[in-house]
Amino acid sequence: MGIFDKFSKKSTDKEKKEETEKEVSENKVIDIKNAKSEDAPADTADKTVTEKPKTTRFTLVVDCIKELGDDKGVIVGGNLHGTVNVHDKIFILHPMFKESPVIEIDGIELLEKDSLGQGEKVEFASDKRVGLTISAIKEKNKAPKYSVVTNIIPQLTPHPKKPLDNPFLLGLTYEYPYLIKDRMFADLFTFTVFSTGYLTPVELDKQPVAAENGAMRIPQNSRVGFKLLSNPEQKEEKLLAVFTDFAALGRWKSLFEDGKSPNSIILNFDKCAEIALQNGGYIINPFGPAPVYVSKHNIEYAQKMKSDMDKKIAQDKK
Repeated sequence: MGIFDKFSKKSTDKEKKEETEKEVSENKVIDIKNAKSEDAPADTADKTVTEKPKTTRFTLVVDCIKELGDDKGVIVGGNLHGTVNVHDKIFILHPMFKESPVIEIDGIELLEKDSLGQGEKVEFASDKRVGLTISAIKEKNKAPKYSVVTNIIPQLTPHPKKPLDNPFLLGLTYEYPYLIKDRMFADLFTFTVFSTGYLTPVELDKQPVAAENGAMRIPQNSRVGFKLLSNPEQKEEKLLAVFTDFAALGRWKSLFEDGKSPNSIILNFDKCAEIALQNGGYIINPFGPAPVYVSKHNIEYAQKMKSDMDKKIAQDKK
């Protein structure tokens, strides 16, 4: 997939997934418009943490791993984004895993290059290259290359009290500029693009109503205005703004100026692609922490990969 230089599958319950898609498709009248004229930011660099903060969200894409032997576990290495502490509870996420049990970090070391097991031992680390010792994992295939280690609980289906949280896609976006030329990473990223949901802010002509499960539902036949951003490379081109989680959405400060949270919905890839292809594509987490631009060409490539995969699945079931 491509990216502007300035922009630096999980299994879900079938019934919940169908309900999610139903809720999106019930909005029969969709008004594609530029709700607020803004430019997508080009510089979203994070500040480095210099002293021990409270526990924060973190992700780490595994790019190296070492078995310790004698049933002592493994050390996984990668670039840490956020803060991790010894004994933090974590998940290891990858599309091949149907479930991700909660496990514990037993040790942290600072890495120079990929010298796993030889780095300085520390109690916590922030935004560094690290190795994490995990005794609960005994084999490399339990933390495959480009899996994501995180303390963020994945929440990919609608819930009345838990907004969308997609730490796997978030983790991949951090490493996208550096790993996208790697075929394995590129295929994994494309697969994640078409198999996930996206949070996006909207303007509504009718206020959401409470559903039986406590979630908010958009009334049928509501007009939905999506937030578009100007492409900094081509001002006349508009990009659909989508987000991996509410924390990333919260970086769009102008949406929260009145002290109220904007209305937002979850789009599946098909609906996201439909809107984005009428414009210039879409951008994931445009205000940070790691924006990724998905062009119309790349959307069409993802659509083809998704179609080919769906056909293969259908043939295998026959």
